[in-house]
Amino acid sequence: METIFQIHTDFCKKKFLEVVTGLASIAHNSRVIFKGEDDGSAGLAEIITKDTHIYVCGMNTDACVQATVRGLKARGYTVTVVGDACWTVYASDSPEPHVHALRMLRRNGIRILETKAVR
Repeated sequence: METIFQIHTDFCKKKFLEVVTGLASIAHNSRVIFKGEDDGSAGLAEIITKDTHIYVCGMNTDACVQATVRGLKARGYTVTVVGDACWTVYASDSPEPHVHALRMLRRNGIRILETKAVR
């Protein structure tokens, strides 16, 4: 399985941008691509084939994750969201934006799994 880190260009020069310790082992042989908008599906579509099953995780569930997943689905990709590996910045006040985004994706036919179910 290949791992691709997609980073919004608004954040590519931020000092806090670093690979989370738990992801370091898969980051070693991964690719990093950049995007300029919430929907990163166009950039991903340039480097992955339609027969690739895509597992998506990241920040922010209610913006980038949701937009990218919808874009990939519209392009004909099979997409699964790893729900417990996503989060929303605003969730410090309430987890509702994150929970609502996952609920909306599920209603739109997107499969939602937890990390322990990803193989």
